[in-house]
Amino acid sequence: LENIILLGHSMGSPKMIHHLLKASRFFMGRQPSNEISEKKIVIGYPKFFTPNGDGYHDTWNIVGMTVKSSSKIYIFDRYGKLLKQLSPTGEGWDGTFNGERLPSSDYWFVLDYNDPVTVEVNQLRANFTLKR
Repeated sequence: LENIILLGHSMGSPKMIHHLLKASRFFMGRQPSNEISEKKIVIGYPKFFTPNGDGYHDTWNIVGMTVKSSSKIYIFDRYGKLLKQLSPTGEGWDGTFNGERLPSSDYWFVLDYNDPVTVEVNQLRANFTLKR
């Protein structure tokens, strides 16, 4: 498991980590020529959030990043309009744009981050759901 770097978290991450542990145990029993020699980065993020003021999942952000200082998150609507720029160290997005609550829908994000191994700038593009 030393060749896997986890960045952020996901609401489903225990299952993901379980599968990574199983894969790690499988490869650890093999001959050195069959072992994994590359480092892999796993970035987890919330698949949804519910900004309803109940104190649970009220904002969306990628938390737990180990490379926080230079990471930036850009959130877009389905048409590509930039709604918010975040830092993983910030409070997150509350589902509003210019003070107006946005509707339940899928939203897209781009995460710019530096690879902790190579220090190269990388991007992750994915989506999540705002549920009202």
